[in-house]
Amino acid sequence: MSKESSLSLGAIKIFISTILSSVFNFFRIIIIAHFLGPSNYGYWNLLLVIFTYSNYTNLGIIDGMNKQIPYLIGQGKVEEAKEAKNVSFWQIVVLISFFSSVLVFVTLFFLKNIEPQIRYALLLLAILMVINQIYIVLTTLLRTEKKFGILAKAVSIINVSSFVGIYLLLQYKSLLSFVVTGMIIGNIITVIYIFYKSKFKFPLTFNRKLTVKLFKIGFPLVIIQVIYSLFISVDRWMIVGFLDASALGLYGLGATISTFMFGAFSVLSFTIFPSLMERFGHSEDITAAKSLMVKSNQALVYIVSIVIPLTIIVLPLALHYLLPDYIPALGVITLMISGVFFSALMTINGNYLVSINKQSIILYIQLFTLLINVILNYLALQRGMGIIGVATVTLISYCIYSSLVIIFSQKYLFSSLKTAFGNLSKLYLPYVISLSLGLKLMFSITITNNLWFDIKTTLINIFIFSLWGVILLFLLHKTIDLKQLLKALIPAKKTL
Repeated sequence: MSKESSLSLGAIKIFISTILSSVFNFFRIIIIAHFLGPSNYGYWNLLLVIFTYSNYTNLGIIDGMNKQIPYLIGQGKVEEAKEAKNVSFWQIVVLISFFSSVLVFVTLFFLKNIEPQIRYALLLLAILMVINQIYIVLTTLLRTEKKFGILAKAVSIINVSSFVGIYLLLQYKSLLSFVVTGMIIGNIITVIYIFYKSKFKFPLTFNRKLTVKLFKIGFPLVIIQVIYSLFISVDRWMIVGFLDASALGLYGLGATISTFMFGAFSVLSFTIFPSLMERFGHSEDITAAKSLMVKSNQALVYIVSIVIPLTIIVLPLALHYLLPDYIPALGVITLMISGVFFSALMTINGNYLVSINKQSIILYIQLFTLLINVILNYLALQRGMGIIGVATVTLISYCIYSSLVIIFSQKYLFSSLKTAFGNLSKLYLPYVISLSLGLKLMFSITITNNLWFDIKTTLINIFIFSLWGVILLFLLHKTIDLKQLLKALIPAKKTL
């Protein structure tokens, strides 16, 4: 099997694992939303925002490691790559332990007047931050070393175990702290599994010179990620400032669903990144990964163009019968899920720009679109457009951000701005057709409170969309040869 086919196989394995484990993730979202209710679910979303920010407390060491190790491997410097791995691990452990201690200190001495359940959840969040950073380091190394089988299982384990833990605890009592505890359980189990299967060992190593080098490589990247986190969370902070906790809870459900869908689709981007770095490190040629990028973009477009419209078609049925309190959020969730397409494509093309050391372009795009996002969100809330206005603004912002990143990515790949715009339209066209059909079918559904009739109506609409979906599957097959990948995924029968 060729290197690209092998890489595609790895990406598909992880994607399948992510999709399967997303079933548990989906029900985890439903369970948390159901037990906490809109108001407390709003507080849970604020905890998630803080948790997301904690991913940047490594000050760029993870990003430096993620970029430097495959680059060194591409140059044949294996021993230097090993040292970078060991130094990175211990620096990250030290940094996350420090920042977690700061959160504990602030919570104990400066947040005495907040609700007890939020206070306890923050203290537990400090523990989760440490364990999750270790999980991120380990999964990053699994991608770098192309141990996709272990990575795929780890993705499943963390979602399944955290789902079970959260469900059992919330059955006892509906507390924010129990949700965080369930996530801690999932992370601990997964970290133990990765250590056991990967045989990773990290001898205690400190190298000031190498640490500084990794910091210099990774810090600009973590700045980009921090700004991106502000970009994707500014909507929730604006809602906190202008609306109430219930509005945040309704909006937060859409944000949570779109985030976990984005996580599934971004698997392809994170999987191919080490190969992008290896190819650039080997030849210093910015077009060395052209074939890989073209196929990856096309494959991602076809996959997302099938999954997102199907999700939108099922939404009315799912909300009405599973989360009736969140029915007012239907429009918000639809808009936010629609924007996942742009986020997913942005990630894969943004990683290409990072791999060829053009990350400064992303920073300028982020600052520009962040400003647009803040201004438009403010205007929407000032005009009384509520959470539906915020969701609309967010979708527009994602589209602008993604389009600019893709245009610059394609410009460097093909050395032509005209080709970049042409490729942008080709990438967007299948999704526009799919989304239009999905929305039309969704709006044609009228919930009657007759469960079996409503299921039948939804299934008929799914079948109608599937006629178009077959065409997309054929195009996906032409791009990555599904038949070959399926053969590789199914183990051959052993002969005696």
